[in-house]
Amino acid sequence: VNTSGKTIDGWRVISANNLSIDSIWCATASKEGDLSVIESSEWNSKLEADGTAQFGFNGTGAAPSEQSFIVEFKIDGKWVKSASKQETASGEVASADSLIKEISVFCYGDKTGDGYRYASKIDDNTYSVAIPVTTNLYRDINEESICVSTKENVTIDHIKFNGSHSAAFFNVYEQGNEIKTITIKFRYDIPISKTGSENDVASETVLSSDTDISEISVFCYGDTTGDAFRYATKVNDTNYEVVVPAKTVIARDINEDQIKIIPSNKNAKVSKIKFNRANSAALFTVTAQDNTTKTYILSIKNEENSIDSASDTSLSKVYFYGTEAVKTGDRSYTVTLPSSAYRERFVTDYIKAVPNNENAEVYGKGFLSGNYTAYFRVSAEDGTTDMYTISIVIEDEVKSR
Repeated sequence: VNTSGKTIDGWRVISANNLSIDSIWCATASKEGDLSVIESSEWNSKLEADGTAQFGFNGTGAAPSEQSFIVEFKIDGKWVKSASKQETASGEVASADSLIKEISVFCYGDKTGDGYRYASKIDDNTYSVAIPVTTNLYRDINEESICVSTKENVTIDHIKFNGSHSAAFFNVYEQGNEIKTITIKFRYDIPISKTGSENDVASETVLSSDTDISEISVFCYGDTTGDAFRYATKVNDTNYEVVVPAKTVIARDINEDQIKIIPSNKNAKVSKIKFNRANSAALFTVTAQDNTTKTYILSIKNEENSIDSASDTSLSKVYFYGTEAVKTGDRSYTVTLPSSAYRERFVTDYIKAVPNNENAEVYGKGFLSGNYTAYFRVSAEDGTTDMYTISIVIEDEVKSR
């Protein structure tokens, strides 16, 4: 019976019990997780106020003695709970829950209203909420998205959300005493597409099987060439490759948290990334809405024709006494100082070397040959060590030559 007081464009009956339906007439039957949904056919979906519709089905197995239902009407394109009381299979009225006033879920990306979807009560311990197909259950829903309003003197504990089971759970307390556990079951609000023809059969929107990748990026610490992100290119259907700076030590500087995967379909789910440092490769799987899966490999390599940063001891600049030295050999430099430095007692603090590899270390500074040759060592990340020298020339000595 249409008790909404308005003309409705569809109706459905939802049960939390696991119904086993062999055949049905005047309606369609489907499963949404643990929920059984019986929905109007196209020809009997529209009902005027107080109008009635009937359906029947054959099933197998023993009928449960405490089978409860909720009825929803489609009004102005939205599903709303029937104003009538819930009825059980035996015709008895189900007991009302005196503890919970309302349960709402905020759905990111829902543009049909204020973003909230409201749960319908199935029985005293179970609620059901239909979320938009544009909402990713794993990514867009969490404990903070769920709001529970209780009666006076009633409290709840921390809400626990389990995306794998499409459900949330919480305990209810009255005056400090635990009363029961409430389960919220999530399902997708799959719209019915209409062609406008009376002879056309209504069909449910097909869940996407898209497992394609829109973008893969890798954050590289120390990369000053841009925004520090490097973007992968597609090699083939299941392989991508990203080139990181030469100074990035892949085994040390890259981890799973720096790899970002964006699927083409925002409702697809990306598995936990597994990064193999020995092979410089990452493995992950994309699961589509219809549970189609595809596994990808992301190969990471350094820029070509570059020095292996792990063993790089080369220098960018060398200074002595505040003056930049000139490179005169593979690991030798010369610096010319003014005559005022002739009687200066040189100290190791005057030696400053800037490695090309920011992770290399300069150490072991000292002097040779009567205080006119300085030396120091540079140690790379892999332990490679080279010694450099600086020949110190006083300006007057240069002129006398």
